[in-house]
Amino acid sequence: MLLTIFPQMAVLNLESIIIFKSSVYIGYVKIKQSRSRNNAKKEAIYHLIETNPGMYFREIQRKSGLLKGGTFEYHMKNLEQEGRVNSIKNKGKVHYFANNSTYSSEEITIHSVMDNESLKHILFETCTKSIVTNKEIADRLDLSKSSVSEKLNYLKGIGILNAKKDGWYTFYEISKEYVDAIQYYFSKDISQEQNREIENEKIASF
Repeated sequence: MLLTIFPQMAVLNLESIIIFKSSVYIGYVKIKQSRSRNNAKKEAIYHLIETNPGMYFREIQRKSGLLKGGTFEYHMKNLEQEGRVNSIKNKGKVHYFANNSTYSSEEITIHSVMDNESLKHILFETCTKSIVTNKEIADRLDLSKSSVSEKLNYLKGIGILNAKKDGWYTFYEISKEYVDAIQYYFSKDISQEQNREIENEKIASF
């Protein structure tokens, strides 16, 4: 009856319904686009971790380009909750690995330790000789004996090195459990360095 008397009400109601449906649809599209962008960012972070095992939190954040802490932390938390990544803490830094990786526990420990350049150099020196002393490493790396001693004790504490005392001297060697993991790491590291040099030479030749 009202619509017969006031036909403009039907037009108004129809316009309101169209506007409402349009608003809902636009809102849905925006939410879908936002979720898609967020998923792409999360997958980019996961790929970064998968291809660079052992990277620490701030390094992943910097390389991913997601400098806003909240956004980055949100994606990292999601990846952990989904069980796609796991982490290991080493000397105050948290290192991340993809859960589908085939790394042994020894390899995971080595990757997390090698982030520290001093520890990396000490392990390289220890790896090139069957057995070394604090003084030998300190002389080769131009570090103080106290600094080297602290790092050797740390590596011994987490099981990577063994220590043997002979008279006044303490000799260090790689633990048998870690020999293969360390050799594999350094062979891969040297190979990557050689590839980078080749690529740089190609770029320089243009």
